[in-house]
Amino acid sequence: MSQKKIILLICDANLPRAPRVKAAYQALSADFDFIMAGYLKPDYPDVQFIELPRKKKRVTTSIDWHMSWPAIVRKPISALLKIYLRLKSGKPDNRTIKEQYEHLFEGIQPDLIINHHLNSLDLAVSLKKRWNVPLISNLHEYYPREFEDQEIWLQYEAPKKIKICQDLLPQADQVFSVCEGIRQEYFTQFGVDSVVIRNDKPFHPTTPTFNTSGPIRLIHHGAALKSRNLHLLIEAVKPLQDFMLDLMLLPTQEDYYEQLKDLCKNVDHINIIPPVDPKEITPFISSYDVGVFLLEPVNFNYKMALPNKLFEFVQGRLAIAITPNQEMARIVKDYDLGVVAQDYSVEAFTKILANLDREKVAHFKKQADTHARTLSSESTHALIRENVRKLLQ
Repeated sequence: MSQKKIILLICDANLPRAPRVKAAYQALSADFDFIMAGYLKPDYPDVQFIELPRKKKRVTTSIDWHMSWPAIVRKPISALLKIYLRLKSGKPDNRTIKEQYEHLFEGIQPDLIINHHLNSLDLAVSLKKRWNVPLISNLHEYYPREFEDQEIWLQYEAPKKIKICQDLLPQADQVFSVCEGIRQEYFTQFGVDSVVIRNDKPFHPTTPTFNTSGPIRLIHHGAALKSRNLHLLIEAVKPLQDFMLDLMLLPTQEDYYEQLKDLCKNVDHINIIPPVDPKEITPFISSYDVGVFLLEPVNFNYKMALPNKLFEFVQGRLAIAITPNQEMARIVKDYDLGVVAQDYSVEAFTKILANLDREKVAHFKKQADTHARTLSSESTHALIRENVRKLLQ
C-alpha cells in the first residue's frame, strides 16, 4: 500500500481538457497520490476519480439583440424573454456546488486540497475545515472581470465572483495565478497575494527548422471563439501574398467557425486545417516559421492573456508575432522571441508581419531554442512542488 500523502484536486470542468490540472499532476504525482473530482475521468490510471454531476442550470442563453433599444421597448421584451427562458428550462437547481457535492467526499482523508476555478471554492473551503488540511486555490483567470464585455454577465454574474473573492479566497492557504498582471489585480482588489504559475508546456527536445524557400508560413491554433475576433487575423494576412497562414481551429462556436471558413474560401494563402491531438501540437507546428496571435483586449483577461499557445510556439521553436497584450508582450520582449504590434489594429499587425524576412525569422527561432528550457514547465513544476511541500511541513 502506498505511503504517499494524498492530494484531493477539485475542478468543476472536464479534467482531460484542463491543462493546469495536468500540470499539477505532472509536477506532483511522483511524490503524492491523487484523488480528482471533476466532470470527466482524467487519463491517469493511478488516480481515484470522483465524478461531479453537472449542475442543472436554468437556460442562460444570451439573448441580447434588444439591449441597445430604448428602455421603453427593451424592458418589456426582457421581461417576456425571462418568462420564456424560465418556462423552457423548467425549475433550476439553485443549490451551490457545496450543497450538491459535499456528500460525495465521505470516506476519504486527503492531506491537501487543490481547488481549480472559483465556482467550487465554497466546497473546497468546507472540506478544508472538515479535514483541517491546507488548501491551494488555483485561479485560471481574473474571474471578477472574466466576461466584462457582456452586459448581462457583468450585471448578474460579476457580483457573485466578487463576493467569492472577498469571502472565500482569503481562506485559502496558498493561491496560484497565471501571470503577473492578474496576480497584481487580485492583490490590489482583495488583498490576496499569489504565486504565478504560468501555463507553460513541457520542454520539447528539438531544433529549429529554417525554411529557405516559398512563403513565410504562419500558424495560429486554438478555439474558434467570436470574442477572439479571429476574422481580424485573416484580414491582417490577406494583403501579404508572400505569407501563408494556417488556422488550426477547434469548432468551439460552430457558427463562428463556419464564418471563418467562408472568409477563407477565396483566399489562396489562408487555410483552415483540422486540429491535431493536443499532445501533437508542438511537434506539428515546429515545421512553421511564425506563431501568430492577434487578440483584442475586449476584457481584462484578454488584456492580460498569457496562453498555452505562446509557450507551444516557443517549444515548437517558432518566431512569434503578437498584439501588445501586457503579459505576452513582456515574455516576447524579455526573451527577444519575435515582434509585437504597436497597437491592436489590423493595420499594425499587417505591418509587423510585412517587416519580417527570413533572416529575422531565423534569429527569433534561435532565440526560442535558446530559451525553450527556461520557458518550459520544468521551472513551473518545481515551483508547484516547492509550495506544496511548504504547506505540508
